[in-house]
Amino acid sequence: MAILLYAVMASIIIGILRILILINIIKYYDCIIISDLIAVGVISFILILGTFNARRIKVTKYNINLNKSIKEFDKLNIVMVSDIHLGRLMGKNRLKAMVDRINSMNSDVLVLAGDIIDDDMNMDDCYDILRYFKNIKSRYGIYAVYGNHEYIGSNTYDIRPIYKKLKINLLEDTAKNIDDKFYIVGRNDKYSEICKQTSRKTVEELLETLDLKKPVVLVDHQPLDLENCKKYGVDIQLSGHTHKGQMYPNNLITKKVFKIDYGHLKDGSFNCIVSCGFGTWGPPIRLGSKSEIVQILVKFL
Repeated sequence: MAILLYAVMASIIIGILRILILINIIKYYDCIIISDLIAVGVISFILILGTFNARRIKVTKYNINLNKSIKEFDKLNIVMVSDIHLGRLMGKNRLKAMVDRINSMNSDVLVLAGDIIDDDMNMDDCYDILRYFKNIKSRYGIYAVYGNHEYIGSNTYDIRPIYKKLKINLLEDTAKNIDDKFYIVGRNDKYSEICKQTSRKTVEELLETLDLKKPVVLVDHQPLDLENCKKYGVDIQLSGHTHKGQMYPNNLITKKVFKIDYGHLKDGSFNCIVSCGFGTWGPPIRLGSKSEIVQILVKFL
C-alpha cells in the first residue's frame, strides 16, 4: 500500500507538469526531464532511507513497576525480539549483529515473540542460520513462541527439533516457572487455528494452575485478547506482528486493527508491549518504523 501511495504522489506531480505543458508554461522536453528526475528521486528516497531504517538496529527501553515482590529479587531485565523473518532476505550477518547487540544488554531472559523465520525459509539451511542463537548469553535462557509465518509456511514441525538443539525453550500454549520467581506463558498464535495445525487455549486455561502472586509474563505473537489477559491476572504481555505498518501510511491501518499496534499500553496493573519487529516482510525497507530490539526493565515494589 505504501509503495502504491508514493507512486500515486509521483504520478500526480507528473500530471501537474503535463497540464503546465498544455498551457505552455513549460516545454514538453523540459517536462520529460523533470518527470524522470522526480520518478528517480522518489524511488531513490524510498530505497535509501527505507534500507537505512531497516538495517540500523535501535534498542527501545521500557520501565515497568509491578506491585509484586520476589524474594531476593528486586528487578528483571527482559529483552524481546520479534519478527526477524529469517529467510531469503534476512541471513547470518544480520542475525549475528542482532546477537551481539543482545549480549551487550545483559538480559535475565530473552523472549522471541514469533515470526523468527519467514515462510520462504529453506529448512535445509535453517540450523546453519539459527545456530548463532547458541552464542546468546541470558541468565534464565531463551523462550520462544511461533508467529503466523511459521504456521503459514508449515515450518512448525521442522523448527521444533532445531530449537531444542539450540536450547531455545519453545512454549506452545504452556507456562514455564522460572526459578520459582516468575512465569513465562507462551501462546499458540491465532494462525495455529486458521491453518488447522493445532488449537489455542484460552488465557483462563493457561493461567488456572499458576500462583498469581508471582509475576506473569505472557507472550502472544499478535497483540490480541488483551481484556482477558487483564481479567485473569497477566502482568505483562509481549507481542509483535504489526511491524507498526513497516512503511508509512500502513501504520494507520494497524492502528485501526489492533487496540495497540506499537509501544506500551498500561491498563491498571496490566501492561502490554508491542514491538515493530527486527526484520521486514516483503520489501527490505522501513519508513516510519525501525529495526527494533526491546528491553523491558521490570522493578518489583
